[in-house]
Amino acid sequence: MVVKIGVMDSGVGGLTVVEKLSCAIPDAQIIYYGDSGNCPYGNRSRTEIIQLAQKVIQFLQEKEITFICIACNTISTVIKELEKSCSIPLLSIVEPVAHYLATSLKPESIGVIATMDTIQSKVYPQMIHAENSEVHVVGQGSATLADLIERGEFNGDMINHEIEEEMTKLLAQTAMKEVVLGCTHYPIVLDHFEQCFPQITFINPAIYQAEAAKRQIHIIDSLKKNQLKPIIYTSGDVTTFEKIVTKLNISIQDQVKNK
Repeated sequence: MVVKIGVMDSGVGGLTVVEKLSCAIPDAQIIYYGDSGNCPYGNRSRTEIIQLAQKVIQFLQEKEITFICIACNTISTVIKELEKSCSIPLLSIVEPVAHYLATSLKPESIGVIATMDTIQSKVYPQMIHAENSEVHVVGQGSATLADLIERGEFNGDMINHEIEEEMTKLLAQTAMKEVVLGCTHYPIVLDHFEQCFPQITFINPAIYQAEAAKRQIHIIDSLKKNQLKPIIYTSGDVTTFEKIVTKLNISIQDQVKNK
């Protein structure tokens, strides 16, 4: 049988999750929906975020998927509300990496750079401290970095300027060796982060969500042994999606589809 995994995001950032899922579970069919037509979610009310996310979930459920990876930190902050009206499992982008940080890495201090909404929600310190209260968690929000990447402007000086400005503020708060990229857009420009701050280890939550998704599939051994390529949908312009698919070296089944 073919297991179908839905992946949803407010825009292009969740393609970083698609990249990791394709490597971790190559025999699963990944169906992605990036709601770029309504991006950014971070500037919307909690009610609006829930309503928009519910529409995406409904679209993915119509594709007969097994479960959904929420490849968006903002949407992950309302996962409890979404679970109430969803009949299939939803996997947060935050919970798996928070578990890793709290139980395996266990740093003295950890930084999180993300959108303003994600930092203000305090979802990272809450989830980390639920398992390990001794980890000191500090965050720094960027109001513009995700938008720059969403527009496909990930090769210019503006990206480096924003990274340098916000990371400098983050590092000024406390000494740290690791920083979580708490927005799925950010790993798209991981090379810029590493170029600007080579002394820091940047943690991509998509790696840990992909591992959680693999555990979710208890029937992994019965999957068809075929390399299945992801199917990509968006409510917005396909151009940026195509650029990032190329940048991340994701082989998709067909052209990016506008829906």
